[in-house]
Amino acid sequence: MDKLRFGKLCWSASMWLLCETYKSNVGEIVTNHERELIELVSEFGGDKNDIDLVLKYSEGSMEQVVPSTKLAIAEFSGRNGHLLRKQTKKEQKFHRELLHRVVELRSILLDYA
Repeated sequence: MDKLRFGKLCWSASMWLLCETYKSNVGEIVTNHERELIELVSEFGGDKNDIDLVLKYSEGSMEQVVPSTKLAIAEFSGRNGHLLRKQTKKEQKFHRELLHRVVELRSILLDYA
């Protein structure tokens, strides 16, 4: 997967989850939860360039966006599920913790244990 696609995958897999967890929009996540965003992208296997791409993509017209949780759940296998299956150096503990906070996903997570 090329860097741009991977960066957009990191954005789509992290932003809906953080916005749902913290009941915030994208701009509020970048302002108030940047550390958590960086941790997620790092767990996904992202590097500084990927983190910068996610932050840049979140600027401007995206700041007021709240990604659709319903759509993210419908596309779970290709987003968060793909990243859970991906072999990374990290165990994705924070990623799994946030997913477990979103109660509706517990049954989906059984397939990615």
